[in-house]
Amino acid sequence: PMNKIQPNRELCAYCQSPKTTDDHIPPRNIFSGDRTNLITVPSCDEHNAKRSHLDERFRNYVAMRVGGNTPTTKTLWGKMVRGIQKNKKFQEKFRRNSLWRPELNAFEVEIESDAFKPMIEWITRGLYWHVYQGESLPLNIDMEISEMRIGEWMRKFTSDMARAAIGGDQFYYACKRMDEHPTVSIWLYAFHRRLITIAMTDTVLSDK
Repeated sequence: PMNKIQPNRELCAYCQSPKTTDDHIPPRNIFSGDRTNLITVPSCDEHNAKRSHLDERFRNYVAMRVGGNTPTTKTLWGKMVRGIQKNKKFQEKFRRNSLWRPELNAFEVEIESDAFKPMIEWITRGLYWHVYQGESLPLNIDMEISEMRIGEWMRKFTSDMARAAIGGDQFYYACKRMDEHPTVSIWLYAFHRRLITIAMTDTVLSDK
């Protein structure tokens, strides 16, 4: 699906309204290292503004999931910590969700985020437009989103899919859609090689 047709960048990738701005897919703030080949899609004010309140919460979720063991994830982790230090509400939520595990001599934090699924849906819609040359995924199309354990299954799973890496090893995606039903598609995302997510679109149609 990676031909050289240039999609119309004058219309919003999500709703086809006139474009007023460009939207980074995934959000720019999850890239703490190389930012040379980031993807942008055209967006209207309504869709860009709708997402802005999710960006920081999504970055914090990703940072907690991937840890701080590499130069890029360490930077991401540091930004998350600084953000939390300024956010009293988040600190309280963090305390409420913390559980002392004596056998590990550490706190275990239950990570839940109401930003995660909306953002993955956002990323999927933006990448759909990007990969399939300006075709938008209709807003009424449903999506199933789940986190997966990293493992050997990924190599085989993505072998016949279109694949691309963004910002070095900070974000990777693989995707495939049905020729006869283009709204039925599957997407695999790897954030910093550690957080693995799958999104399936139009599962109502694919189940038939």
